[in-house]
Amino acid sequence: MTSGESTEPRPEDNNRLRLRALEVGLWDYDIDADLLVCDARWYQITGLTPNSVRSIADFRPFIHPDDADLATTIDVAKVGELLAHDLRYHVDFRLIRPDGQARWIRSVACLVIDPASGHHKALGCITDNTDFALIAAARAFTRPAMREDPALPHPITANGAAGAALSERELECLRWLSLGKTAWETAQIMERSQRTVEFHLSNATRKLSASNKIHAAVIAVRQGLI
Repeated sequence: MTSGESTEPRPEDNNRLRLRALEVGLWDYDIDADLLVCDARWYQITGLTPNSVRSIADFRPFIHPDDADLATTIDVAKVGELLAHDLRYHVDFRLIRPDGQARWIRSVACLVIDPASGHHKALGCITDNTDFALIAAARAFTRPAMREDPALPHPITANGAAGAALSERELECLRWLSLGKTAWETAQIMERSQRTVEFHLSNATRKLSASNKIHAAVIAVRQGLI
């Protein structure tokens, strides 16, 4: 390395690393030309053959019939309103992969006008939120029973009546763990070291009297802490 060279990673490299950790698939849609361009991670998430989707019509057959209009209809008036206020939008829909597996997908986008073509464009990303949706459903199902079942641990309160209160960082680490993230991935997302994440998870495990960190995440979900 020559004198004066920086060892700091470039911002664009950091952004790519964060997107990889978040398991985000990127897409670029030219609304006026009906041209959809997606990156490799987008195709991994959807399970579709790389470069097989070039338009909304190509993608629509893989969306659950009940969600197809919600996920693909372009409301020109709404697009104009969002552009005027520099807002983003998101939609949650069910995707049916070619292997028949159903997944919950969240698509988030910002709307812009391409200065070169003058076309309306949507730039966005997708994430697979299936695990989160299942956890939310399980939480809604178990919470009423939890109030009646004395065998289940009582929720931890702010004053620590049922144990030491979990910190914001401990809850965040448990939340990412419950979504299937490793300590390394969580560290990249939170911009902390892996050792710090493992420290927070160890503390949370102890405070919840759990046998391991996975057990701690389960307890946190059942008690509505995350």
